[in-house]
Amino acid sequence: MNRTKVNFTVDTVIFFVFVLLVATGLLIRYVLPEGSGRFFTQFGLTRHDWGAVHFWLGLAMITGVAVHLAMHWRWIVAVVKGCRKDSAVRRRTAAAVGALAVAAAILAAPFVVPVERVADETGRRAHQEHAPADVAAQISGSMTLGEVEELTGVPRETILAKLGLPEDTGADSRLGRLVRQHGIEVDAVRATVRRHLARQ
Repeated sequence: MNRTKVNFTVDTVIFFVFVLLVATGLLIRYVLPEGSGRFFTQFGLTRHDWGAVHFWLGLAMITGVAVHLAMHWRWIVAVVKGCRKDSAVRRRTAAAVGALAVAAAILAAPFVVPVERVADETGRRAHQEHAPADVAAQISGSMTLGEVEELTGVPRETILAKLGLPEDTGADSRLGRLVRQHGIEVDAVRATVRRHLARQ
């Protein structure tokens, strides 16, 4: 396979990976939105499964672009060095280095920016004064009772009592499983949290 065919193949793969990346992003955002959890699927995959597909497509996209740049590296260098004036060469080189630095910083950001807790060690009330007006809206079926307690500051015991659920239901119990086992709705959990916070 000659260089032209290889280049065409790489660019075609990058294009279709990009299309799939956009499609999975739209699917996660609009078709299987937050809160759908494990209750709905498309092509047999849940929202979380599609999130994993979206992630790997992103890695494939970056890899494809890296291969594309590597294949055209001589051309890139020629463009940078093609200026007759040394000042123009320096400007283009600086721009290229700056772009690479920005890209590296964006990729590194998720790993170097600290993760902030939204609750104290007890998981209750630590962030309520800074919480959104309707923190209950953030509750989704994929969350555990412990995560709901940490997010809202409403004790797990209160949620269990108001919904008529067994007192020994663990903090690691996911709302999705409780919905299937006890016939409650995620909206009922949200409503319970809202009523509790409204009384405080």
